[in-house]
Amino acid sequence: TLLAHVDDGVPNLVLNIPELNAFTMGKLIYFFEKACGISGYLLGVNPFDQPGVEEYKKNMFALLGKKGMKNLEKHLLNVLIANKIIYIGGCSKICNILFFCYTVIRNGRN
Repeated sequence: TLLAHVDDGVPNLVLNIPELNAFTMGKLIYFFEKACGISGYLLGVNPFDQPGVEEYKKNMFALLGKKGMKNLEKHLLNVLIANKIIYIGGCSKICNILFFCYTVIRNGRN
């Protein structure tokens, strides 16, 4: 996949993690948090003051299986599938951060 992106001139980023532990995961999460904030500003969106954040949190809790949100989870999964958006069930904090970035940027640009 990486070679195909390079051949087609698609921007990409490779992160090498020396070892998988709490310290390196913390650094990786911080990296993505900072990248999300900077990306928002570069796109003219304030990622820390978006009306879509509350909606995102509600959606995230539903997708993570919070009690009492089964109907919303089912609806969101149907929307994700219909729009061909990849969702990884029970996703990690990094997936949540990336989903948050996507949600903030998408809501800010609409």
